[in-house]
Amino acid sequence: MKKIFAVLYVITVTVAGLNAQSPAFRKGDKVLSFTAGVPYVSTYNPVVPPVIAAFEHGIVDGILEKGAVGIGVYAGFQSFSHFSNILVGARGAFHFTFVEKLDTYAGIGLGWRIGMAEDGYTAWTGFSHGEFIGARYYFTRSFALTAELGYGISSLTGGVAFKF
Repeated sequence: MKKIFAVLYVITVTVAGLNAQSPAFRKGDKVLSFTAGVPYVSTYNPVVPPVIAAFEHGIVDGILEKGAVGIGVYAGFQSFSHFSNILVGARGAFHFTFVEKLDTYAGIGLGWRIGMAEDGYTAWTGFSHGEFIGARYYFTRSFALTAELGYGISSLTGGVAFKF
């Protein structure tokens, strides 16, 4: 019986501690991130790995106490031996803080892909969309390491983020 009370006590203290944490992403926050990704498997040799710049602005917070919504823009580039791939678009994400200093999020992206052949002519263009999940761990109030899985110029990216 004492073990059951001890486990219930630990759970209660943990849940209370989670509620006391401040959100890592809020309305008004602006985050600029720079990441690099793993190239998609291709028969062409990668020349420039996927590189990405993204900007996000918090527009709503207070959702479920520690949740927030952000919208932003995304630009990615990668180059292979015979063509280059560019993706520009908009994204929206729901952020929720489970652990202090850790901004976890999931969202959707909509964009436009442009493929350029090595001779400089447009090889193809097209609408692109997809989902993503990610996390940013803040070492200071404004500096974080970030990682994402899902939609983009690469399905797995990592890099740095700056909040201002």
